[in-house]
Amino acid sequence: MTADELRAGLARAGLFQHQLADAAGVSQRNFTRWVTGQRPIPSCYVPALLAAIAAAEAARVPEDPSTRVCTKCGEKKPVAMFPRDRRMRSGRRAQCGKCVSLRVQQQRAESALITLRPAKRAQHIVISRPLSSAKLDRLLERANVRYGP
Repeated sequence: MTADELRAGLARAGLFQHQLADAAGVSQRNFTRWVTGQRPIPSCYVPALLAAIAAAEAARVPEDPSTRVCTKCGEKKPVAMFPRDRRMRSGRRAQCGKCVSLRVQQQRAESALITLRPAKRAQHIVISRPLSSAKLDRLLERANVRYGP
């Protein structure tokens, strides 16, 4: 097996390098060396690699191009529900618009919370949104470390 055949098998199976390395029982570092052609693939690993590629190809379900699964909520949604992102290979983000919006709102609330004065901070946390006591303690502790009590 050559490096080109290994790369082609990865693409056909839809696996990442670390997944196939784990399936073959080798370190990711060695596997990367095989894929890039820096080192030859030892013949003792070829059967395990071929078996893992074949199993992944058999288990692979053809994807419907009009839908995707959100990595945050796990729901299957139309592709139009995922924000565009030209940095991604598919041209869309991995999280749906609703999950991205919730994350941004949470980050903004937490950053606004840190900038409040300490006396107002505790009052604002309790009134503005329900938080678990552990999360409340963590936020107050982080804010007190930055700005003092």
